[in-house]
Amino acid sequence: SIRIYNSTGNLVFRKWVGNTLSFTVPGFSNTGKSFSWRIRPMNAAGLGSYSARWSFVNG
Repeated sequence: SIRIYNSTGNLVFRKWVGNTLSFTVPGFSNTGKSFSWRIRPMNAAGLGSYSARWSFVNG
């Protein structure tokens, strides 16, 4: 799954995206705002731990 947080740490997007190397978040306009994201892997053995947060500026 992928989770995206705004600059104050509030969750703004969460979705299970399946087996993929990239994902486009729908409805995300180029606003120049700061966000962070993290991922949680899953395989036949079950769910893994969430990753550390990475930051990006949209736009």
